[in-house]
Amino acid sequence: MNLIKYRNFIKNNIIDLLISIIYCLWGMFDLFFLSESNKQMAILSIGISFIFLFPLCCKKTKKDKMQIRYNALLYSFSVMVAYMCALKSMWYLRGLVLEPDALKIVCTGIFLQSLFFLIRKNTLLKKTS
Repeated sequence: MNLIKYRNFIKNNIIDLLISIIYCLWGMFDLFFLSESNKQMAILSIGISFIFLFPLCCKKTKKDKMQIRYNALLYSFSVMVAYMCALKSMWYLRGLVLEPDALKIVCTGIFLQSLFFLIRKNTLLKKTS
């Protein structure tokens, strides 16, 4: 019974799961491959895939789950703003300037909203069962 439930969960949320898997693969690629040409190619391909996957996952959200998606977007936006504020306060307090990569910050926000959406949807699914 649980296998069928999780298979349906995966089938209904395949795009959010793809976003999570791609982001994790990108992190592993960033850690283990040091060539700049490979990094730029990976950043370009992952950025393009997120450009297509993110609006698709928002569009495929059912009407009854739209509030969860909205809360996930608010959460990820808050984390991105807090990250930028932390970098700015570190610059003021310590004089240490860290250059953020804008694409990585946006992709992290997309990953966080997908992860928050999946976790919240799964907990609501377990509560109703």
